[in-house]
Amino acid sequence: MIEWFNDTRNVVPVLAAFIAACSAWFAGRQYRMARQRDREQHAAKVAVWDEDGIPKYVNTSGLPIWAVSVEFDGQSEPAERGCWPPAQQPIDARTLLGTDAESLLRSAILDALDRPGRARSWVPRVIEFTDGNDRRWRRDLDGTLSEVKRKRGA
Repeated sequence: MIEWFNDTRNVVPVLAAFIAACSAWFAGRQYRMARQRDREQHAAKVAVWDEDGIPKYVNTSGLPIWAVSVEFDGQSEPAERGCWPPAQQPIDARTLLGTDAESLLRSAILDALDRPGRARSWVPRVIEFTDGNDRRWRRDLDGTLSEVKRKRGA
């Protein structure tokens, strides 16, 4: 075995193949990372949060989002409006949730009265939406963005 390595004619092709394989693996990894960054580029610019008891929304991507639902205290509230526009400055998300947003708040208060010790919050916990490339995204209150995998055929 040692004699085989002493012959440089055998070592050079093996070393070249090893370097080529490592380079291909690294390039593939970089490509996948760049592709995921491109996929997240639109979704990363969308957020919803609570500011002084009012849910706020911002979308600086310049593109609308679709099929929006916002989760408040474990209950998902689908938006009446199918499309939320870009918003360079934070806006009141209640106007986008639909005309029934105030009654949702009232029902949350009534629900809290029915369950003493556990008040339903108007703090948005999660926003889930579809971007312009028909990808479904979920952003948690802590800012974590994740792509929602759809079932095949859905």
